[in-house]
Amino acid sequence: MSTTTATTTTNLPHNLKPENLSTSNIPTSQLPQKTILDLLNTKCTTSLHHLKQAHAVVLKSGHFQDHYVAGTLVKCYANSPSSNLDFALKVFHYVPRPNVFVWNLVLKSCLDHNEAFKVVYFYYKMVVANSRPNKFTYPVVFKACTVTGADKEGVQVHAHVVKLGLHGDVHIKSAAIQMYASFGLLMEARQFLDDGQECDVICWNAMIDGYLKCEETKAAKELFDSMVDKNTGSYNAMISGLAKCGRFDEARKLFDEIGDKDEITWSSIIDGYIKGGYYKEALEIIDKLKIEGYSPNASKVLFDIEEEEKETALKYHSEKLAIAFGFINTNPGTTIRIVKNLRVCEDCHSATKLISKVFERDIIVRDRVRYHHFKNGKCSCNDFW
Repeated sequence: MSTTTATTTTNLPHNLKPENLSTSNIPTSQLPQKTILDLLNTKCTTSLHHLKQAHAVVLKSGHFQDHYVAGTLVKCYANSPSSNLDFALKVFHYVPRPNVFVWNLVLKSCLDHNEAFKVVYFYYKMVVANSRPNKFTYPVVFKACTVTGADKEGVQVHAHVVKLGLHGDVHIKSAAIQMYASFGLLMEARQFLDDGQECDVICWNAMIDGYLKCEETKAAKELFDSMVDKNTGSYNAMISGLAKCGRFDEARKLFDEIGDKDEITWSSIIDGYIKGGYYKEALEIIDKLKIEGYSPNASKVLFDIEEEEKETALKYHSEKLAIAFGFINTNPGTTIRIVKNLRVCEDCHSATKLISKVFERDIIVRDRVRYHHFKNGKCSCNDFW
């Protein structure tokens, strides 16, 4: 005598939707979509326990068939306190016929977890699945191509943008300019400014930054001078680039001209002077910074510890403190490894390059975008991150 065990929604695991379960028999939830989304976007962002409970409710109620709910669930797992991208991708695997909203969340989650190669991989899976990418897709994909140095793939992605008629979007244009400039393809990058379509100040700043990172100071200056609307970012790109190219007088002139200085403005000129050996001038700027009462935004970092530290001066950024701690507690020649939960700031990036050269140490920093391997005064990212 055989017995049959019925599969009910009450004994389903919270973590995955079984492939052999028919969704046609799952009851529709009495909870509206908005309530589920509000729950996922509030309590579930800070509590893995609440997220698992919400996941169970989503599966039991049938809301997993809703792309916006399923996509938000994937995002929550990727950004949860456990920050489990692998599990988020497992959940994504069970989303039926994901739409562009879900795909975009997957791409962004991969990039946020320093998995740029996965961004390119899932983008091509997205294209093969005939899920039409939109204007929110391509800035992430271009950034991934920049980080990975995937020049051929980047050109192919650009062709897709043109085919879909999205090449006029300013966010896509600025990301594409950064990508082409990182490959050293400045003419291709400049075409985005000269195509006769709208370009905002971010696009212009990206092109200036690209010129200067390729040491094309004349082209950068001409473009900067031709700008009608400049912002703080425009000046910062010029100051930082000119200082790195050793043109300190021009950098200082622009520094003195700008009225609304931010953290990058101060750190760019100070770092430039220090790297060029102009310590007196660097101290002069630091003293001026103190007189004006400027305090840069805190950098929040992790060095194998749980708590976040806040600093109020450039020299006390946590990356620098972590490196100092590493020097104290390791033998000469030992590689120092640092983990950071936000993008490394430009000042710390430049300082770490200098430290790696002066003290002959390998320093590996992982921020939210990528790994940085500092060695002999250079970084593996080639100053694009």
